[in-house]
Amino acid sequence: MIRHILLDSSPLGLLSSPSAGAEVMAIAQWTRRAINAGQVLYVPEVIDYELRRELLRAGTARSIVNLDSLKTTFRYLPITTPAMLRAADLRAHSRSHGVPMGDPKKQDPSDR
Repeated sequence: MIRHILLDSSPLGLLSSPSAGAEVMAIAQWTRRAINAGQVLYVPEVIDYELRRELLRAGTARSIVNLDSLKTTFRYLPITTPAMLRAADLRAHSRSHGVPMGDPKKQDPSDR
């Protein structure tokens, strides 16, 4: 069974980092294993936007080049109205069932 995996800003940020730290190496290994297992990884356009604006603000040109490369390595998932409506539905469903939404230290107050 093929799994479709949408990358969030944290793993995508690590993958676009020019650093060779332990977290970067771990996520790189995870993505290689996922691809080798036949999984399909996606860069959602909304996540590209969120990460890119922070990389631009921080002036990390190398990370931006790496992010652009990842958009060709993985599948790019453009924003569409049906996708945004489905994302809102999935997020609401997850939240109403107590599923945490990312790192609690980085969450919007509305996500608590």
